[in-house]
Amino acid sequence: MKVLGKLHRPFVGGLIAAVAAVTILAAEFAVRDFYRKVNLMNSASSDNVQWALSQVEVEFLELSQAVVIAARAPAPNLPYMRREFDIFYSRIVTLRRGSLYAELANVEDYAAALDQVHLFLEASLPLVDGSDAAFIAALPALEVDIRVLRPLVRVLSNSGLAYFAVESDARRRDVWATLVWMALL
Repeated sequence: MKVLGKLHRPFVGGLIAAVAAVTILAAEFAVRDFYRKVNLMNSASSDNVQWALSQVEVEFLELSQAVVIAARAPAPNLPYMRREFDIFYSRIVTLRRGSLYAELANVEDYAAALDQVHLFLEASLPLVDGSDAAFIAALPALEVDIRVLRPLVRVLSNSGLAYFAVESDARRRDVWATLVWMALL
């Protein structure tokens, strides 16, 4: 019986050491996972995305106002119009090509609205970059197109913001679960 007790001690000691090693490894994994998730929640990146999506709508309103004013003016301020068009165009290009917005391509409303807005911009580009006379002649039609485009820009902005809000909530829940796991360890 004494021999069995002596054999039992190393086994229990080894078992305790193994459990301690697994616990330490699990804790290290949880800490690394926590830091990774916190870095994913980097507010600067999230704030930038939300700002850019909101800014698209602001820039569209600036362009819309410039078109309405130019269409009614006896001598439209074409350099101002072209600048507003270029600013809005660059915002849309950022949404189409920026890596921060790549995951939005899977959001149906967002993708459809972005495609329609991009088509409008591409169709308008020759007029905006063309002669002053052709641009002035196209202003009434451009004003109508801008009015039609307004709801699409709104969908673009809102669907993008809604998507990132849901993603942000999911990341917070994920971090909370990791914190709970770390506390249990």
